[in-house]
Amino acid sequence: MKCIIIGIIGEAGSGKTTITKFLESNLNCLHIEVDKIGHNALNNQVIKDNLVAHFGDLLDMQGNIDRKILGSIVFKNNAELLYLNTVTHPYIFNEIKNLIEVKKNSYEYIIIEGAVLIEIGAHQLCHQVVYLYAPKEIREERLVKYRGIPHQKAINIIKAQKKATYYQQFAAKTFDTSKGDDEMFDKITRYFRSLHENNY
Repeated sequence: MKCIIIGIIGEAGSGKTTITKFLESNLNCLHIEVDKIGHNALNNQVIKDNLVAHFGDLLDMQGNIDRKILGSIVFKNNAELLYLNTVTHPYIFNEIKNLIEVKKNSYEYIIIEGAVLIEIGAHQLCHQVVYLYAPKEIREERLVKYRGIPHQKAINIIKAQKKATYYQQFAAKTFDTSKGDDEMFDKITRYFRSLHENNY
């Protein structure tokens, strides 16, 4: 059984997690969440030591990185964000690569899902990349309604993200997730199944 590795990319609110979870429950697939691995990266001792050496005291009472303090530094300063990425991205990439190696014989599909999938270079591990698109207004509404993010913050998150053309250049296939209806889920599932049927 060949395992097809597919990256799912898209802006915040485009439906990446919702659609991947749906596929996970309907296909023999493993869902790798880039954001979750990125979250765990800050618990790695080598990464912790590097960040403290660079940024100063970031640790909370339990000896963990205080994410609020770190966030308040890097999201106001591109150079500092770049430093954080150079420390964490190689770790995230290697964790994904190792997971694929361990799990590829147990699944028909491995789906790697995350907003920074391209930035960490994980698209290089994929047979194909799929881009999920939704208009800005719909993404804003989803962030507010389903994630409980204040409206102005949702606008700022979307403004800070890359444009659709950036994602499209890496994608073999684009799906419009605006409606979020059964037909859309059907279309995406059929597409995934077709990759195996056509011996991708």
